[in-house]
Amino acid sequence: MRKREKENHGIVFGPNGQGHVYKPAPYHSYKAAKRKDKTRWVDDANFEFSIFNLADVHTGLPYPENIKVIDKRWMNDDGKGLYAILNQGKNLLGQTGERLAFFPIPPNAQDAWHGYPTNSQYIGDELVEHWYSINVISKGIYRKLLKHIL
Repeated sequence: MRKREKENHGIVFGPNGQGHVYKPAPYHSYKAAKRKDKTRWVDDANFEFSIFNLADVHTGLPYPENIKVIDKRWMNDDGKGLYAILNQGKNLLGQTGERLAFFPIPPNAQDAWHGYPTNSQYIGDELVEHWYSINVISKGIYRKLLKHIL
């Protein structure tokens, strides 16, 4: 069961298994007004937190005992944040077709994380290789991600 607390009219989840807390950004909410510069999730804050945990602590993966999975969070190659993909990229995460999510590292370690649906424009090859090596993505999705067309 997830811990939820109300804070400043927002919901805060966590801490999770990495000790991180997650605070959904209202402008990325599935109920938010459409904005040109902001993507929106396809589902509620619980869904957002589950996707964050997938990237951060691999919650919900069928092979949690696999040391290759446990030892590597889904950090992008540039070290600026975590990426997530659900069900080998078959599930949409964003309302405008995004199949990936990005969670930038907070500026201060004690700050809450947040995230948003995105495309593959900035995802690093090393992370894509890792996902493929642990069967998080299929060969077809692997190729698309390396070409940044997903």
